[in-house]
Parts: sequence; structure tokens; C-alpha cells
Amino acid sequence: MKFLEKYILGIALALLLGTQAMTAQTMRLHMKSGETLEYNCADVDCLTFIPAEKPSPKFQLAVSDIGIASATLSVTPDDNAVRYYYDVCTREQYDALSGGVEEIVTSYIEYLKGRYPTLTMEQILGNTLSQGADSDQLTGLPAGTEFVFYAIAVDDEGKCYGKAATTTFSTLPGGDPADCTFTVGCENLTSDALTVLVTPSDPSVRYWMGIVAVANFSGDYALTAQVQQEVADYAASTGMNMAELVQKVTFAGDIALEESGLTPETPYYIYVYAMNPDGSAAGAVTKKRFVTQTELPSDAAVSLSYRYFDGDALYEADPETYAGYQGKVLVQTRLTPNETATSWAIALAKGDLTDETLYPDEATKNAALQSGFINVESKTFVADWTTCTFLYFAADANGIDGVLKRLLVTFDKANARPVSEIGIEALPARLAAPAATLPAPQQSAITLRLKQAKEFSSKRTYRH
Repeated sequence: MKFLEKYILGIALALLLGTQAMTAQTMRLHMKSGETLEYNCADVDCLTFIPAEKPSPKFQLAVSDIGIASATLSVTPDDNAVRYYYDVCTREQYDALSGGVEEIVTSYIEYLKGRYPTLTMEQILGNTLSQGADSDQLTGLPAGTEFVFYAIAVDDEGKCYGKAATTTFSTLPGGDPADCTFTVGCENLTSDALTVLVTPSDPSVRYWMGIVAVANFSGDYALTAQVQQEVADYAASTGMNMAELVQKVTFAGDIALEESGLTPETPYYIYVYAMNPDGSAAGAVTKKRFVTQTELPSDAAVSLSYRYFDGDALYEADPETYAGYQGKVLVQTRLTPNETATSWAIALAKGDLTDETLYPDEATKNAALQSGFINVESKTFVADWTTCTFLYFAADANGIDGVLKRLLVTFDKANARPVSEIGIEALPARLAAPAATLPAPQQSAITLRLKQAKEFSSKRTYRH
């Protein structure tokens, strides 16, 4: 019976049941089939009209070019206006689902909503769902594994409807990870970055790739043991299963990965080896040596002028304003950036920091950024009557630093400016932090790579 006919029938029944003047005790429904249904009105409590369910779209699924770690998926819907999601999951994952593949799709959409809170639902669905015929080549699949390929319709609210179409296939068996060899190369080499290229002989093998300075390389065995230990420590700290973590942080198949944060003019190794589920090395380590290029400093610069005053004399002239300045030096500075500079920094450190061997440029600049001041045109420091070092430099719009300037000064009372010249600029300022207080040690490259593991995407989705 069509919805309109049900609606008219409902009105008639409502009028019949709600009109006290009527005395009819029996209601008859005459169906188009010729069947007559009879009901006692006294037995009818209410009428409920259930909207018709959306028709269940149909999908034709095809799998081709199945390899050790790859397969090509093709979907052809019977209605090109229907939007749908398709992917694969392992047979083991599929059998463990309590709500069918709808559980995977709903979880993934919820994950995207949380991951990209500024996107609307339509933007998320527009970048996730397919419409019309579609195909995709999957790589990085585990070898010798049975998969369920599925497609299901999704509405504008991100809800699945209709029945999912499914078919199964299995990837080909993989080889022994110990026999896997690697071709390792690099391109786009700069002073602090490059693109790492790795091609394994067996695309099913999971492998670890990392970069280590030649000076820090202690041998293949020690390096792989260190990686295994850090993987184990990270798994323990996050409560993750070791085998699951290895699956997340290793690679399979060809990669072209951009790496940055390297030190200029420094020799490094790219190292690659097959990894077992327990994090140990499954085969030999393949290494590729390279040297980062020389970094040419930017023309960005900032000039410095300064003067200083005797804190005792200031306190004597104005005890209220300069309370606590006794025995100190008040230093006024002015900074003038050139046209190339878009940012700059200044710090005043106690002691002589002009020796570039003892205080290398990069570490000293980092310390100046942490304990100094950024993008100020004037600044007041408070120092001791001793030798100090001004540290200042600028950077251009591309983030390339100019030359670090180191100006050694010795504050003595004989050269202090008269109190009458102090002017309005000499408001109390914080004590200058020593530039020798360097930043905390950075986490190892291994731990940083572990933290890049994607918690959801590698769990039950393969196309994203």
C-alpha cells in the first residue's frame, strides 16, 4: 500500500475512533488484493505510521591485480546519485564486528569530526565518500591475509543505511623478511632536510627507517637494539601492544619521505632494516651516507646601541622607582632591524660567550631565543658589574637566520652615564637570563618517530 493511501486510511480511522456519535464496533480494511481485514474498534489503542525505509542501494564489487601487499578495488553502484563509503578490513576484524561494517564507517567519521573540528559534516563527507563508479589501488596490505571488501551507502548525516555489499579476497603469501633487501637513496638535499627514498624487494615486509649522525653511529647491532628498546618503552608508556605499535610505526612498500631538522654540513646515515613484531631486526641493516649542505646565512641583521647607569646612583636619586637596584647596572638598548629582517632576538648573558667553539651558534641562538626577547625595538636589562655578552641576530621572511652577533662588554662605574640622562625609558626590567642556560635536550629521533604513529587510521581502515 502506498504511503498516501496509508495516510488517508489513518485519517479515516482516527475520525472513526475519535467520534463518539459513531456506534460502529467493527472496522474493515479492503485491500487491493481483494482481501478484507476486520478489526474490533474497541481493541484498537492507537495508530502508528512508520515511514518507509530508504531503498537499499546495490553495489557491484570487483578486486583485481592482487599481489603480496596490494590489490585494486572497483565499485559500481546501481544508482549514481547515492553517496557511499568503501574499504577493506581483515576477515578477523570483520568477524569481530558487532555492528557490521557500519561500525567501522561510523567510527571513522566520528574520528574525522574530532580530528578536524572546524570542518562541517558536508566537508568531511565530501572528502570521504564516493559517488558513481570508483576504484582505488591499495598498497601496504599484510601478505597472505584474507580481506573483506565492502561498500555501504551513507546519508547526509554520516549515517549508514541499506545493506552493505561485501566480497572477499586474499593477498599472496609474502617472503621471508630476513631475505628482504632495500634500495636506499635521497633527493632534494639541503642544509637541514632531504627526501628519503626506499624501495624494498618484498613489498609485504614491514621495515624501520631512520636517520642518525655518523658521529653518533655505534654499529648496526647497537643501533637496532636501541630502536627496539625505545619502541618497547614507548609501547609500555602508552599501553599499546608491541606488535600493534610496530605495525603502526614501520613502513611497507616504496616510500618517498621528507625529513627535516638536520644540522648543516654534517654527515648522516639513512638506515633501513626489516623489523619483527617484537621490534627486533629481522635482517641486515642497509645504510646510505649523505652530508647536509652548507647553510648560507641570510642578509637579515639588526644593529644594537646601548648605554648603562649605576644602580646605586639611581636609587639615591629615586629610591621608590629604583628600589632593589643597589649594586646593579641598568642597561638600556635600542635595536634597528634592516629591510630584510622580519624577526629578531636579543639577550644579555653574564660572562664571555664569544668563543664559538665553546658556544656554537645554533645552541647559543636557541638559548638567546629562550632567555631573551623577540622583536623588541628597545629593552632595559639589569646586570652585575662584570663582563657580559650581548647576543643578537635576525631572520628573514623564509625563516633563515642572519649572522649571530656577539658583543662583549665590561660594565664599570667610570663609564656609567649620568643619572640626568636616564629619561623615561628606564622602567624596571627583569634580570637578564644567562645565555649559558641552554634548552633542555631534545627527544631522540627514534622517540619522535614513534610519536608520529596514527592511533586510528592504521587500525581498521586501509584506504585513508
